[in-house]
Amino acid sequence: MTARPLDHRVRSRIVAEARGNPLALLELPREVDAPEPGWEAREGRSALAARIERGFARRFELLPGDTRRLALIAAAEPSGDAALVWRAAAEAEIAADAIGPAQEAGLLELGAQVRFRHPLARSAVYRDATAQERRAAHLALAEAVVDEADADDRAWHRAEAAVGLDEEVAAELEASAGRARARGGWSAACSFLTRSMELTPDPALRARRALDAADARMQAGAADAARAMLAAASAGPLGEPDQARAQLLGARLSFASTRGGRPPRCC
Repeated sequence: MTARPLDHRVRSRIVAEARGNPLALLELPREVDAPEPGWEAREGRSALAARIERGFARRFELLPGDTRRLALIAAAEPSGDAALVWRAAAEAEIAADAIGPAQEAGLLELGAQVRFRHPLARSAVYRDATAQERRAAHLALAEAVVDEADADDRAWHRAEAAVGLDEEVAAELEASAGRARARGGWSAACSFLTRSMELTPDPALRARRALDAADARMQAGAADAARAMLAAASAGPLGEPDQARAQLLGARLSFASTRGGRPPRCC
């Protein structure tokens, strides 16, 4: 329901962009009430997801500060572990009753699992926060990890909370990448190694970790990303063994890019 009747142009736009999506039909009217002069020409055909996400962001902006902080912590924790979110909230000195306004608005629930109204509500909270607010949320989550079995989660949250270069966190991420590779999780290893490289202060170690990240991306089937990491590794000081690895990886990437194509002409 809207506070007043919708202009027919807005109503038509909502129906057209919703495309039969029930959630969109519920959320778009909250985001657009009435047209402004030049509305049709200025808006164009914006992405439906972006429109709905913007609407969720505006609804979260109306909530109290601690409620928004709690929602950001929940949005920053991808596993949906409500117990971890509550411990992080306590680390951030957020009272348990801060969840009330978000629940009453139908935007977020913290029961056995974290439940946002929609994935776009989660992304709206995270995107709308400042970099400093996101770092604070990740730091609270990192400090709330109590089980060593969740060491990889702690490493990732510490990395997201880091400002500048940090060898201690980079080493934790490298260890997490090793565990990910051992279980065949090449995509996770890529993420850990790339962030580890970004946080590494020593140029030689940074180059070696970039080479590891390139290899992991090759194993994950991300050839273009592997080439970018290989270029970063080659720009740094590599020892002879790593130079040989880099050359081998470059040859493998070159072979993968030409395999299946026509053979080169000899004359």
